[in-house]
Amino acid sequence: MFDVFFSYSHSDNDNGWINDFHNKFMSLYKKMTGDVLKAFIDNESIMTADIWGNKIINSIKESKICVAFVSPSYIKSEWCRKEWDHFVIKESRYRVEGNLPSEAGIIVPVLLFNFDRGKYNCNENKLLEDIKKRQWFDFTHSSLEIMADPTKVKSLVERVIDIIYEIKKEKQDMLFDINTMVVDVKTNFLWSGNLSPKELTITEARKYVEEINKKSTRIWKIPSKVEIESIIDHSLIKNDEPNESSFPLKQPFNSQKYGYLHTSTLIGNKDENNYIMNVRNGHIFNGYGYKAYVRLIENQKKQNDDN
Repeated sequence: MFDVFFSYSHSDNDNGWINDFHNKFMSLYKKMTGDVLKAFIDNESIMTADIWGNKIINSIKESKICVAFVSPSYIKSEWCRKEWDHFVIKESRYRVEGNLPSEAGIIVPVLLFNFDRGKYNCNENKLLEDIKKRQWFDFTHSSLEIMADPTKVKSLVERVIDIIYEIKKEKQDMLFDINTMVVDVKTNFLWSGNLSPKELTITEARKYVEEINKKSTRIWKIPSKVEIESIIDHSLIKNDEPNESSFPLKQPFNSQKYGYLHTSTLIGNKDENNYIMNVRNGHIFNGYGYKAYVRLIENQKKQNDDN
């Protein structure tokens, strides 16, 4: 099973630029997650005596997502079009199975050269139209005579991490169960052991808590900003710069590898301007317009009042 399939036209890699990109990508993924990415790239993953066509198709079937280096040469390559089509079919299957939101995709286009000067036939135009529907990472302003910019590669790695964890199969262990709880021995807070089954707006999150409290013998709430900060392991924050850290949450909260967490703390007096946390780096910011997961905490004030 591969996490990522790298799809590209060999004519775009004549100076080894894509191989350098791939190497930086793999290194940054390891630094940001602590895990080794399982990736397929044909000039490293196909061995002597392999039937290369079958190897590629089987590797696509075993891959979660595709990073496609798109260009006029990519569009004109019959094999690149086949690879793209296989991932489009995989996307459709994920959506039918409920494992992928309708607005999400598993193909990440990396634009190497603009398409304007190419002349395309019907099949090529079909691929071009699909590419243009998607948000791509634009590398057209980078000189392909020099190696890939690590800062831009890092942004793409972050997006790939998000997509991998968007796939529901990776999130099934995070569904909410009111009978599963975690006690933080340092703060004595009682937390729900799992997350809401999907990302919610803050308005939806409040309604979600109401429904949970109808079924539970405990009184739960959305944690405050201070309470959500208590699950950060500050020893993992590098140089006081959250954006440079990777998954700095305490165990078992660090089992969540994708998305955001709501807090109940508002910014100003607007009900939809609440703080949220990016679980990837512990960064807390204004979550207006964002959807986020909810990890509930016991309403200790309510419990104390009852006593």
